[in-house]
Amino acid sequence: MAVGALVVTACANGDGDTESLATEPTSTVATADGLADDDPTSPVVVVDEPGSDGERVDDSATTATSGSVPATSAAATTTLATVPDTGVPGLDSELPFCQAWSTFAGSFQALALASALAADADAARQAEVAAASVLTAAVAAIDDQLPAELDAEREVLTGDALSPLLRRAERNVDALRTAGASDADLDAIGDAWLDALAESGVDDPDIAPVLAGALAAVVADAAAVVAGEIPPISQDPSLVTNAAIPETEAYLLANCPDQGTLAGNDIVDG
Repeated sequence: MAVGALVVTACANGDGDTESLATEPTSTVATADGLADDDPTSPVVVVDEPGSDGERVDDSATTATSGSVPATSAAATTTLATVPDTGVPGLDSELPFCQAWSTFAGSFQALALASALAADADAARQAEVAAASVLTAAVAAIDDQLPAELDAEREVLTGDALSPLLRRAERNVDALRTAGASDADLDAIGDAWLDALAESGVDDPDIAPVLAGALAAVVADAAAVVAGEIPPISQDPSLVTNAAIPETEAYLLANCPDQGTLAGNDIVDG
């Protein structure tokens, strides 16, 4: 799948309070001038298949992920519930790959929206820094738990599609450590981000983890440093990709609770 420019959209909640930034799926937002991440040609993850409005039944065989559920026969069916309008479907999935995907893609979508629309740009930066250790762990889990039938796309998925945001996250982790965060602090900060993501979902541009005074200060210090080095997510041209992962998209659509909806409107065909 060829991909063009980074756009950020808000999924409407049940009350219709949040409107999309793009009225058409093919709308794009031009990146702003400024410092980019290390590789301006690197891509970010892409999923552009919307979920069904009703239950989805997949007649194809499903293959077990390592350490998860046993493989089923070719005659077995997988029925997925309707994707909810709010929250982040899959954060608590029993399939480790789906859980890792929802954590990564849900975090990306929430942070992209915050980067573009947050009332406080500094708070949006701090949210991204707080999510850093969660993002790095999610990418590692996606690689570790990748279903066997997707192995042919492993290099494109993890090496091309996920790596730009991963590099940003690794930079943010380094900034947190420089600001004085210990391993325990990183865990606590990451847990606070996950709590905020689970509670706010991906539609709140002012999403903010609740942190104790000392941890909040560490995150603020780290975010201030990183802000002088790389542009916001919504203005980073390195988060544009030509990576094609059709088998992964199909797997998400058929097997994971988000059914391919997470991050689906953040990158569009150019």
